[in-house]
Amino acid sequence: MIRGVVFTHDSLGEAFCESVGSFLGPQEGLVCLSNRNLSAEQMMEALIAAVGPEGEGVVIFSALFGGSCWQTSERLKRERSDVRHITGVNLAMLLAFMNKREETAFDDLVEMVTGYGHRGIKP
Repeated sequence: MIRGVVFTHDSLGEAFCESVGSFLGPQEGLVCLSNRNLSAEQMMEALIAAVGPEGEGVVIFSALFGGSCWQTSERLKRERSDVRHITGVNLAMLLAFMNKREETAFDDLVEMVTGYGHRGIKP
């Protein structure tokens, strides 16, 4: 199963994961991680633990391009071929991820989820 990690500042990721649960019920394979009170080294350690061992693939969702969660996620993505990273997380993309991850190839899933995120933003 393709897993997801929502890695954000403070409690934002927890709110996203709670919202996913309210729509879809309890979900396996979705981890919420905060950078709250963590140094850069501690953030990397926490992210590695959240991502887990190499396997079918993990998508890391971060909220703020260029922020500390983004930087840490990008570093890990460069080190692991089974990790993808999407920044600018929103609820539309998380719901699509959870609903489509069982039936969609890993790299196709990343493209699809990004599309759902873009379509969820309206002027």
